[in-house]
Amino acid sequence: MTATPHPVTVDRAVGSLLTMAIGESLGFLVAGEGTAYAADFVKHSVTAHEPPWLEKDDYGFGQYAIDTQLARELGRAVIESKGFTPVLFAARVGDLFRTN
Repeated sequence: MTATPHPVTVDRAVGSLLTMAIGESLGFLVAGEGTAYAADFVKHSVTAHEPPWLEKDDYGFGQYAIDTQLARELGRAVIESKGFTPVLFAARVGDLFRTN
């Protein structure tokens, strides 16, 4: 069985990155907590259609973490080189950690 690949379009790429960033931002707030805490968070904050204005440690709502940062740099590297160049991606990741 082979899957037919879907063409990559700008709107699909942007949508994928934004969806990942939103998921990571919400998940960041419950990372390391138990399943009951996470379920309660979803029930009272996410499904209630109210933004979860919560903080975790010193990070406020909307904090994005390493997965989103790496995906952003991968996208920028692919756009810049019009393909995938591992050296360019590695340089971008190195710059990211040197400046942040």
